[in-house]
Amino acid sequence: MSLMKYMVFAVLIVTVLIIFYGCTLLSTPNLLYSSTTVKVEWQEKSMNCHGLTKWVITTSSRSRITSEMISILDTTQDWCLLIIGTYSKLWTVPMELNSSHLIYLYHTDLKALPYMLVNYTLLRPSNWKNIGYLFAIEKGAQIIYDMDESNIPLPINGVYLPVEGSKQQYESPQLSEQQLKGKLLWKPLSYFQGDHSFLAQFPTESCLPIVQQHVAVLKYAYSKAFGKAGHKKIVTPKGIFAPYSGATIHLYEALWSLFLPTTVKANIAAVWRSYIAQSLFYLIPDACLMFIHPASLTTGMVIDIDDDVYFSEESFKLVEMLKYFPMTFDLFVDALLQLYQNLVVKGFVGEIDYIYMSAWVNDLKRIGYSFPKLPDKSKLWTRNVQLCIMFNWGATEYTIRTLLAYYMRYFTSVVLLLDGESPSAAVKDIPTAVRAISVRTKNGWFQQYAVWECLQNGNENENITSYLYIPDDMFINITQLGTLPSSKMWFNQPSVYNFSNIHTFLTDDWWWWHNPNGTMFLQKFVSIVNDLPYEWKKILSQNIGFPNRIHSRAVVDSLHVPCGLSKALSDVLLYFMSKTDIFCEIIIPLALDIAAGPQDHAYLVDGNLWLEDRLNPTLIAEYSKTRHYIHPLKLTTRFGSDIWCILMNEQLKKALLY
Repeated sequence: MSLMKYMVFAVLIVTVLIIFYGCTLLSTPNLLYSSTTVKVEWQEKSMNCHGLTKWVITTSSRSRITSEMISILDTTQDWCLLIIGTYSKLWTVPMELNSSHLIYLYHTDLKALPYMLVNYTLLRPSNWKNIGYLFAIEKGAQIIYDMDESNIPLPINGVYLPVEGSKQQYESPQLSEQQLKGKLLWKPLSYFQGDHSFLAQFPTESCLPIVQQHVAVLKYAYSKAFGKAGHKKIVTPKGIFAPYSGATIHLYEALWSLFLPTTVKANIAAVWRSYIAQSLFYLIPDACLMFIHPASLTTGMVIDIDDDVYFSEESFKLVEMLKYFPMTFDLFVDALLQLYQNLVVKGFVGEIDYIYMSAWVNDLKRIGYSFPKLPDKSKLWTRNVQLCIMFNWGATEYTIRTLLAYYMRYFTSVVLLLDGESPSAAVKDIPTAVRAISVRTKNGWFQQYAVWECLQNGNENENITSYLYIPDDMFINITQLGTLPSSKMWFNQPSVYNFSNIHTFLTDDWWWWHNPNGTMFLQKFVSIVNDLPYEWKKILSQNIGFPNRIHSRAVVDSLHVPCGLSKALSDVLLYFMSKTDIFCEIIIPLALDIAAGPQDHAYLVDGNLWLEDRLNPTLIAEYSKTRHYIHPLKLTTRFGSDIWCILMNEQLKKALLY
């Protein structure tokens, strides 16, 4: 009897719930669910949005889909709205919303689409949305505005979803270590409130914003209010990652990046997608990420991206991995697949996401999507060059991270040379492809030790063809250096002296010759030259006319050595190091003359800055166009770090196009 009572009670509860649920639906006219509506057949749906190239794509649930989401069709007739339904039962489209600019895909519709991605289990709405992207692209979408049901776009100056569709000059803020708090993740909204007038010499960057986030055009966003700041468009500097999520416009060049990973938490899938995409923006010439804040809004909020979802410890670790992703690929799809393979190996996504990505790539190819074309990397002179970076005054985590974030895009092999007895703690988290070596240079006085170490640490498996030795505080003009012959040594032109008359050294006004240390080093130099092996003196005679001519006094912070000449230079440096310590600018030019003749030498255009010139932005800008390098630009200072990053951003694009 008691069992019967429980059964009757259960039936009553179910009946009440059904009645309540039905009444709730009937009392909500805006929901896309009604027994009085007419279902749109698949054949009719497939004809909607014919000829439209701009698409809005969103998912829906019963509690969120209202006619307000579709109201943009009334004022924006050149957009198609594609709604991906998250439920399949009993869902129909209201007759009054049956617009030729609206497509609603049910769960069953998605399963019927002829994509490889459909063959895999649809685990959650992100899978369904990936299929919706493919559908839109196949139907002719050139621009996709990706949003979710919580973000309703508001008009900007009366226009819904304005698109920046061409390459132009945009403001590109440069960020210091303090602004980044030691990380490569940046909160774009913080820039809208800041004063950056100190960057007046480098105000803009010419690029195509392939992804555009409207940061203050959303209604119902989970966000905080933000004061009026005037209409601003900014693009993030290369080397810096900024999160973007819903309410984002993707141009055709970025449609490949819409794929949502499915094995990460649902609340971070979109923002992790943004970080992954940005790591490949480097490969696309002139591509950039833009954030837009309108001049005024009557309603609405801005997205607050300063929370755990966007800046979690896992996100920082992901960006740390992404920033070192190389750019030595010939095809874009190879880079995309390799990146996902790396993400699997590092544990950021599951193996199934690599399978999904492979299917995504194949589906995009089949429906005719054109992936970005990469420049011919075979002409990128850095491809098989080992880069050696000398830290004369200690290394900080920020300096190492920033240098590697840029240089590992060009060089497949990087060696960090750290002055001191043991490697600095700052190198504890460097990538395994980077080697850190301690050298004794006495704050850069004896750099012959560092150059020798650089030449000893080439990795034969990396097909190294030459070595490039530079200090940590130097901007190298990659495009200009690429015009020099790779088969020659590159260095600064030394001074010429007559070794038969030592007094010619003292007539030079170089300060090293006129102080106690200089006098000591000159004596050591004379002693070393007098004791040179006969064969080397003969080589000097043939190469430069020794003893009437001898080279010394040259800035040797930058040096390029082809592998064919590295053994000879190593032997000479080792010989000098075994004799005595002597100032590098005195002894290294002599070593270069012994190791190779003038036919194997190429002189760099001097880019050294002295005294007040080091803080002259106009002169630095001029040098960046005409000199092979600029030295010093210290990343340990706000001024040096900001300008170095600006110049390297520009070089990144130029080097790819070289």
